[in-house]
Amino acid sequence: MKFKLVVLFLFVYAICGYSQDIQLLANFNNKSFGITNIIEKDINSKWDYFSLSEVGSAYNDKSNMQFESNQFFNYSLKNNFALTTGFGLQNDNIVPQIGISYENEHNNWTYAFYPTLNYSFSDKQLGASLNSIIEFSPSINGNWDFYSLALLDFDCDFGKNLFSQQSINIGLQYKKKFQFGVNIEFEQEDNFNDSSVESGVFLGVSF
Repeated sequence: MKFKLVVLFLFVYAICGYSQDIQLLANFNNKSFGITNIIEKDINSKWDYFSLSEVGSAYNDKSNMQFESNQFFNYSLKNNFALTTGFGLQNDNIVPQIGISYENEHNNWTYAFYPTLNYSFSDKQLGASLNSIIEFSPSINGNWDFYSLALLDFDCDFGKNLFSQQSINIGLQYKKKFQFGVNIEFEQEDNFNDSSVESGVFLGVSF
């Protein structure tokens, strides 16, 4: 686990030096806390890079840190669609992924959808996932924006297990750099037989 974290952080550090959009969000909910890192980078006219990483823990079990990171390299096709390839890291599991992505920015909306097929080396199991990000940030005045962000994650291993997680942040943004507000998270596990809801506050910064 430590080796994978070191490799990931070195990789992200290298990308950050050339990145166009980096965002860090810290969520403090009633049962747990978490940090989310979002990176977007145009490599050239055909290729771009997208990364979504999350690490967090329950307050009563800080030794059990949960870590997940998805790295996508997208080759532009047309009409905002792209061929996507990359990998995911989930605690001690490495998951190669391939699929089709869709990204679009329209007025104050930003959409990104990453449906992929994957293979889990830890479970030796084929699966599918859908990572999505939806942002809506209309301007209030020269310094302030309304800010909302939804992160949607859905995973399945073809019939055995289903897992879904949704995180929604709603608040304000100052000079398109600092964000703060309220957060609510939904999680469904074990084929949606086990679910939980948490709420709290968030702080964010964009580079």
